[in-house]
Amino acid sequence: MSTRLPEVVKLKISAERFLKVLRQLSIDYVMIGGIPTGFYGQPRFTEDLDFTTDPVAVAERFPELTQELEQKGFILTSNRPTREKLKSIVSLRFVDVRNRTLIDLVPHPRGFIWDPEILKRRREQKLLTPNMKIWCVSLEDLIMMKITNGEPQDLKDLEKIVSRRFDEIDWSYLRRRAQQFGLKKRVDEIHKRFNIT
Repeated sequence: MSTRLPEVVKLKISAERFLKVLRQLSIDYVMIGGIPTGFYGQPRFTEDLDFTTDPVAVAERFPELTQELEQKGFILTSNRPTREKLKSIVSLRFVDVRNRTLIDLVPHPRGFIWDPEILKRRREQKLLTPNMKIWCVSLEDLIMMKITNGEPQDLKDLEKIVSRRFDEIDWSYLRRRAQQFGLKKRVDEIHKRFNIT
C-alpha cells in the first residue's frame, strides 16, 4: 500500500531538489506566485511552485540547466525553446516526475524587471517549513506584479496583501517601480484607498 505525501511536503521536497540545481549552476532566483502571496497576505492553497530567475543566466545555461534538472527527475513539459525564444518567453513549466509537483520557471514575469535592486530587496524566508529558507520576492515587487497582471485572483490577493502590510510597504520604491510600467497613478490610488491614518 502506497502512502500519499501531503501537498506541502511534496512542494518542499521538489523545491529543495529544484533549487539545488539553480544554486549549483549559480543562477539567481526569487520565489514568486502563490506561496509568497500567502506569506504576505492570507495563506491560500497552491499546488505548484513559481520561481523567476536571471533571464540572461537561464538563456546562457539552458542546455546545462535542463540536463541537470532531467537528471534530478524534472521534465520540461513543452518543446525546448531556442536561445532566441528564451529572450522573451514568459514561462517554462517543469514536472517533478517523482511526486507530480508542477514548477513554473518564469524568466520574464509581468511587472518585474530583473536587476540588481531585485536581488538586493529579495528576502530569505521560511516559506515551506520552519527549517527551509528560500529567496522570496520583496513585498513591493510582488505588489507590482499583482497590479500588472490584474487578473481577478491577483486583485483579491492585492487587497489582502496591502490591507495586512500597508505600514511595511516601501511606497517610494513601489512608486518608482510603478513608473517603469506606467502604473504610478494606480499605485497612488491604492495608497489613498488603504491609507486610513
